[in-house]
Amino acid sequence: MAENPNQALVGKEGPPSTVHVDKSRIRQFARAVGLTDPAYFDEAEAKKRGYPSLIAPPTLPIALGQDAEPGGGGGPQVKWDVRKLLHEGTEIIYDRPIFAGDVLTMRGQLKSIGTREGKNGVRTIYTMESAFYDQQGKRVCALLLRTSEGQ
Repeated sequence: MAENPNQALVGKEGPPSTVHVDKSRIRQFARAVGLTDPAYFDEAEAKKRGYPSLIAPPTLPIALGQDAEPGGGGGPQVKWDVRKLLHEGTEIIYDRPIFAGDVLTMRGQLKSIGTREGKNGVRTIYTMESAFYDQQGKRVCALLLRTSEGQ
């Protein structure tokens, strides 16, 4: 099998982007996914539980890329045939929760390229990472997206 033309992109980051997490975004997302816990909506309740502000729903990082400033936050431009792509899975790894008021820097990169045998031949597995860092440069969480491309 020929070497993947995207191999040189592994480990490369795209330009960073800033994401401002505000109360309305947390409330909007919580409503959209059907959550009812008051800690997503009522700041007094969130503070009563020891949080500095509203806590973000656990899956919010999936949507945060939409909130990034234009021109950044994504990884390098991987060349693939979108007609042959399948979503393989998404994983969110937290170092700490996200709260309203966080100003995060999002950095995207192609973490790895692998292969596996599928029903219709070999599939190429791409693992993309969007990592979110706080204003002190500490990682808050990482979103791993795995996509496969068939023959």
